Amino acid sequence: MPFAAGYRLESKQRFSLSIDASFSRHAYESGQIQFSDDLAHDSRFIRHPRASRSYASIISMPIRSGDDVVAVLNVDSTYSHAFPTPDFIYVGLLGAILGVIWSLTDTGSVPEIEELTNRDD
Repeated sequence: MPFAAGYRLESKQRFSLSIDASFSRHAYESGQIQFSDDLAHDSRFIRHPRASRSYASIISMPIRSGDDVVAVLNVDSTYSHAFPTPDFIYVGLLGAILGVIWSLTDTGSVPEIEELTNRDD
């Protein structure tokens, strides 16, 4: 499963990393939400040498289609201890909704969403 950093298509094209080398791996393998409030002291997190920001907190939410984990949603922050309990609930609900959307499509992609994310605004 490939992993891409950034929010722009050009970032995705220039940078990819195997999920095995990412924090997301733990959510993907366990099927459970994973988090860290202090990435600087978390041995599960390996900072990529080309990263332009130093992240301090992360939530990794597995996205399921049936019994299978098909993706991981990461929410990160440059602040430590950035996510209170309501944020975990929100990310969990968002992950569940994404899982339903994924399950309702034959290919695991939603053309309308892809069209919006690939716009050249």
